[in-house]
Amino acid sequence: GETLDGLRHEFLLAAPLALLLATLAGYLLAGAALRPVEAMRRRAAAITAATPGARLPVPAARDEISRLATTINEMLERLEVAFRHERRFVADASHELRTPLALLRTELELALRRTRSREELEQALRSAAEETDRLTSLAEDLLLVARIDQGALPVRREPVDARELFDTCSELMMAIHRLPQPVIAQVHGIATAAGCQLVAACDLAVASEDARFATPGVRIGLFCSTPMVEVSRAVGRKRALELLLTGDLIDAPTAAEWGLVNRVVPAARLADEALELARRIGSASSHTIAVGKVAFYEQLDRPLLEAYEHASEVMAANAVSPDAREGIDAFLSKRKPQWRGRES
Repeated sequence: GETLDGLRHEFLLAAPLALLLATLAGYLLAGAALRPVEAMRRRAAAITAATPGARLPVPAARDEISRLATTINEMLERLEVAFRHERRFVADASHELRTPLALLRTELELALRRTRSREELEQALRSAAEETDRLTSLAEDLLLVARIDQGALPVRREPVDARELFDTCSELMMAIHRLPQPVIAQVHGIATAAGCQLVAACDLAVASEDARFATPGVRIGLFCSTPMVEVSRAVGRKRALELLLTGDLIDAPTAAEWGLVNRVVPAARLADEALELARRIGSASSHTIAVGKVAFYEQLDRPLLEAYEHASEVMAANAVSPDAREGIDAFLSKRKPQWRGRES
C-alpha cells in the first residue's frame, strides 16, 4: 500500500512537470517551425512599389514552407512584369498624346503671333482640326486596348498574305523618302523590327534616353530582311549585321553613336526637342528643302563623279529659283527673307 501511495505521489508531482516541459518543448518547436513564416511575413510587409525586385526569403529546407515562399516569389515576379508593362504603356500613351497636343499648341501660337489673312487662318484651323482628330483617334485606340485587356472584346486571328504585308511596309518606307518634306522620328520605348526600320527610314530621328532598338527576327526564325534594307544604309554593314545576326537590343546612346538616331534627350524633353528641330528646318524655304532632300537620296548610290554631276545640275537649277534669289538678296540686305516656297 505504501509503495502504491509513493508511486501515486510521485506521479502527481511528475505529471504536471512533464506536462509543463512538453508544453514548453512544443512551444519552442512551434516557434522554430514558424520562424521562417514570420520572416516571410516581415519581408512581405516591407515590399512596396518602391522596392522592385524584393523577394521573400526561401528556407533552405525543401518543405512546404520553402515551396510556399518559392510560389509567392514567382507570383511577385509575374506581378512586377505586369506592372512594368503597365508603366511602359502609360508612358507610351502619354508621349503619343503629348505630340499632337504640342503640335496643336504650336499651330495656335503661330496663328496668334501676327495678323494673318483669312486663308492663313483657315489653314491653321484645318491643321488644328487634324490634330484634334488625331487625339480623338488615340483616345479611341486606348479605350479599345483597355477593353481587350479586360476581355470585353474577343481577339480574332485571321490569316494574312505575308508578301502583301511586307510590300505595304516597304511602300511606306519609300513614301517617306519620296516626301518633299523631311520626316522626323520621335522615338521612345522599344523600336524593334519594322519599328527600327521606320526609325532608320526617317530623315532625322530624336530618341529619349529610355529608347531601345533591335532587329530580333532571327530569334524566332524570321530574319529581318526588309528592316535590313533601311538599317544597313543607316548604320553601315558591320553594325547592321551585328543587330541582324544577334537580335540584341541597343540603347539610345549606342544608336546615336552608330548613326541610327541624331540625338538623345531626356524623355520629358522629347516632344519639345523634336518640334524645335522641325521649327528650325521649317524656317528655311520649303522649295529649297524639297530640292535638297530629293537630291540627297538621288546622289547616295551613284558613283562619285556621277554624284557630282547630278549635284551640280541640281544646284544650278536651284540657284535661279525665286527663293534662292530672295535668300541671297535678304542676306546682302541684312533682312529676314520672305520665302515663296515654289520653283518659279
